[in-house]
Amino acid sequence: TSGYAGDECELASNDVCIGYCSHGGSCTKKDGFPFCDCMQGWEGQRCEIRQQITVSMANLVVRSENPVPSIVYFPPLYEFSACGWVNFANDAGKQVIMSILGEMSMISITSSGLDLRENLFASWTTNFTFTNEGWNHFCLMCSVQHCDFYSNGILEFTTKKMRDLYYAAVLANPDDPLSERFDGQLNQIEIYSNISSEDVQRLYVDCNAHVNQLNPDTVVVYWSQFIAQFPTEDLYLPGQCQRTHPDRAKPIATFYPDNQYIIGKDLLTIVSWAEPSWSNNTEIVSVVSNFRTGDAFSWGDFHVVYTATDSSGNVPRCEFDVFIAANECALPEYSSQFGNMTVQDTISEQVGSY
Repeated sequence: TSGYAGDECELASNDVCIGYCSHGGSCTKKDGFPFCDCMQGWEGQRCEIRQQITVSMANLVVRSENPVPSIVYFPPLYEFSACGWVNFANDAGKQVIMSILGEMSMISITSSGLDLRENLFASWTTNFTFTNEGWNHFCLMCSVQHCDFYSNGILEFTTKKMRDLYYAAVLANPDDPLSERFDGQLNQIEIYSNISSEDVQRLYVDCNAHVNQLNPDTVVVYWSQFIAQFPTEDLYLPGQCQRTHPDRAKPIATFYPDNQYIIGKDLLTIVSWAEPSWSNNTEIVSVVSNFRTGDAFSWGDFHVVYTATDSSGNVPRCEFDVFIAANECALPEYSSQFGNMTVQDTISEQVGSY
């Protein structure tokens, strides 16, 4: 067997530790034989067994004046997801919810979105505001080269990142030199090796049910591992994840009209178009617009806006332009002896607000 020598493989060779320990465990030789020091959450002779971890749903209160460092190491990953609940006690500057540590960089989830830093200097940062008063759900899904950021089940933005190997997470990082200390409540923040956009939506709508049904093999760091370093008086039930949350999935326009460019010789022109159609996971209770198909338009430009409202109160918009001109302008004649001529299409740039 690789790593052993002797007639009966009774002697450990110098490379006995290479690849011996699983899931980020560190290997040392004792009396010529390999022994593994396993990372938190793993056990067994070669760190091959996932420990039975008690699931906690408790809310955690974090006080800026009395911070508790909470760092959890995990097997190194190029791709990961970090999701959880946050409730800020105040809006005092940019506050760090958690930081993911890599070999060459650090990604921080903050009250204003994301920071990516190399050697403690921000290489990019986002300008984002959580929309809900009180509790908000967030989820950061990072592949090798980019990250998607979700807020309350909705994809807010996508951004590129450097290729790096990430190995630890710090909760409410109190020692971040570029941000304010976090002050508020946290719940059910976990690190996953694999999670889908559908999982993110379910975590927001019915977090409790989804956590209980989640494949444990995808959970890299449990919430209970983060809060184990905090005093019990900072924890209380029921946690935010134990509640059912409203649907925030907006209806999607599966069809919408193109911009309308029409020549009308008369003062008023009847304009018709196929009205938008919508798709949604709940009933659409109303569709309204400032103009309707079959309306009479005078010369000028008009901005048409449709809004659809579903039974949960989500309201998306569908927009296009109607431009009515009395005459069609022909391209002007020109001679090449005078050089090049530039023609600018001003019609498509005109957007009214009627």
